[in-house]
Amino acid sequence: MLPVTTDSQWQLVDKEKSKLKSTASEKVLTNFVPAKGTAPIPKNTESKKRKAENDVDIDITKKFPRSSTVSKPRGLLWDGDNYSCAYDALFTVLYYIWKDNKFMWNVNARHLQSQHLQTLGTGFLAASQGTKSLEEVRDAIRKTLYSEFPHIFPYGHEGTSLSELTQKIFSSDVKISKSQVTCTMCDFFNPPIDDETGSVYVMDKTASKSTFHTLNTSSQPVAELCPECQSKMISRIHYVHHPGILLFDHSVHTIKPSKNIKFAGTGNRLIKYKLQGLLYFGNFHFTSCIISPEGDVWYHDGMTMDSEAKSQGHTKFMSGEDYQKCYGRKLVMSIYVKS
Repeated sequence: MLPVTTDSQWQLVDKEKSKLKSTASEKVLTNFVPAKGTAPIPKNTESKKRKAENDVDIDITKKFPRSSTVSKPRGLLWDGDNYSCAYDALFTVLYYIWKDNKFMWNVNARHLQSQHLQTLGTGFLAASQGTKSLEEVRDAIRKTLYSEFPHIFPYGHEGTSLSELTQKIFSSDVKISKSQVTCTMCDFFNPPIDDETGSVYVMDKTASKSTFHTLNTSSQPVAELCPECQSKMISRIHYVHHPGILLFDHSVHTIKPSKNIKFAGTGNRLIKYKLQGLLYFGNFHFTSCIISPEGDVWYHDGMTMDSEAKSQGHTKFMSGEDYQKCYGRKLVMSIYVKS
């Protein structure tokens, strides 16, 4: 494994050009859901791995006060014989999501009929009771994935794609979203149809500004013209079941992760998600940040820090740009929990 940069801190992205806070500046989503024909809530309610760049980062310890009252979480230990950092980064965050809301985890896993999520939940329970280590839980999942997809989830020093790992862990045959074609000029729309979008939202070059804004403006042009006015039409995606955990894959295109995501669901319901995990990549290595429901941020690197997590301060002193780099590595995944 290549050397890991550990002497630089989180990088702020040109704060003079972007002073807007995500929680204050972004309105409730109304375009992503619901489908046409349902009643939205009024607006006034709520791959290949990359090498790290050798950037000079701002020292977060000088800007952001540290929390000393929250118990320090622990992360998974890195396996240097069979590189495990993709598993370590993802499972460290997922363990604390499970630990904070076991009921949500179990309901979400059962609804998605996800064997991997149910297995992880059982393993996390054993780890919390001291009958297994988190590393043993990781190794059991890894063995299963290797037996099914040996070329995607290899052992040894080849490394594992975090994108592939996340897709497999959250894969489900249960359809939780629909797509709908609508006219850009008139009120014409087609009936919604099942869509493949699940718990993992992969962002491409069309993603812009933030995770919040991307969901709000997400659409794809369609070839056919509107049969009523001959104008262009677009296809939008909406959830019919909102997963307990929503993940954004930034590996292709990095944008700001919003602290909170809100959008209108059916039946006058306001759907809320809160940022609770960040995963980073650089120098052929993945690391993670855990964000507690109270807003405390903890950094973990299983290769250089063993199981110890390091406080990075509190989200109330940070904006979305502050999350885009951490210790020289770039953001590749943001993880949200439905609140």
